[in-house]
Amino acid sequence: YQIKGLNIVGLQRRLAWKNFALPYYLLRSLNQARNIIKEFKPDVVAGFGGYASAPIVFVAQCMGIPTVIQEQNSYAGLVNKIVGRRAKSVCVAYEGMGRFFDAEKVVMTDNPLRSAFGKGETDRAAAFAHYGLQEGMPTILVVGGSLGTRTLNNMMKEQLRKERKTMLAAYLICSALTAGYVGAMFIVFRQR
Repeated sequence: YQIKGLNIVGLQRRLAWKNFALPYYLLRSLNQARNIIKEFKPDVVAGFGGYASAPIVFVAQCMGIPTVIQEQNSYAGLVNKIVGRRAKSVCVAYEGMGRFFDAEKVVMTDNPLRSAFGKGETDRAAAFAHYGLQEGMPTILVVGGSLGTRTLNNMMKEQLRKERKTMLAAYLICSALTAGYVGAMFIVFRQR
């Protein structure tokens, strides 16, 4: 399948010069979304939150195409709250999401994962080898997303620096999902 991108930027939630360009990018991306939908002729459009999905989902709704959105967080994002009002279904991973969306539209689907995760097919030895970890050493996985990732990563690094004397050895793997933290950050703390 072909992937087509939209020229869109996110809203800065503080007073910033970048916000002055937002109307231009928004109008341009809405036009691009309309053209993509006309060309592709989808039966349903799915949105997964974030400013990048807003134009395509909004345009689909305006064109009468059913939409489904997926909210993977326990607190709904701004885009999903807006387009969720007109979505046919809202797929969620947490109970109580009716406080953000029409409860009649909410469907508990959990967060999608590759099938190997649910079938016990993950090879522990292969994973250790892939990431250069040693079996038997304590390993801490810290996963964060959205706006709190940088804070979480920095907090864990600092905490492990403080605890270094009491830990024989540990691997800290911090998931890095925001701008400035591309990919995964691997930090090894060893007592010498």
